[in-house]
Amino acid sequence: MSSTNLHGTGQSTMTPTAGPTDPTGEGATIPETIPQAERTVYRDSDTVIRIHPATAGDDALCVTLYVPLDEVTASMTPAHASIWREQSFETGANTVDALPAELYELYRETVTELTERFAVSISEPTSGYGRCHRRHDGPEIVSFRTRLR
Repeated sequence: MSSTNLHGTGQSTMTPTAGPTDPTGEGATIPETIPQAERTVYRDSDTVIRIHPATAGDDALCVTLYVPLDEVTASMTPAHASIWREQSFETGANTVDALPAELYELYRETVTELTERFAVSISEPTSGYGRCHRRHDGPEIVSFRTRLR
C-alpha cells in the first residue's frame, strides 16, 4: 500500500503491507499474467519483493526489493535521494550484488523467473539485476529496483 510522500518528490513512497509470506525460504510466488496493479510476490520478516507496471498503459514492469537499513545497506548510494530538496546522488548507485548471497540469489531468481514467464528482459539497470533505488528513512528501509520490458 502507498503512503503519502512527505519528501516533496511527488511520488508515493512504498511501505510494506500484508501479503504472501515465505517461511520456508522457497522463493517468490510469480503470477501467471503480468499484474495490472502492484503485487507482493515475496515476504518474510525482513524482506519484501513487489512487482508492478512501471506506468499506466506501459508494457514495462518494475520489480522492487525492500530490505531493512543495516550496516550493509546504510553505506549504499541510492539512485534517488529520500530527503526533500536533496538531489539525486552524483555517484553510481550500488547494486543487489552487494547484498548477502542468499538475498541476492532470491532477488536474482525472482527477476529471472519473471523474465522467462513474461518473455521480457531487463531494461534497467543496464548490467546486473537491480540497483539501489531509494533510501526510505522514515521506515528505515532501502529499496532496489529492476525494470523489465
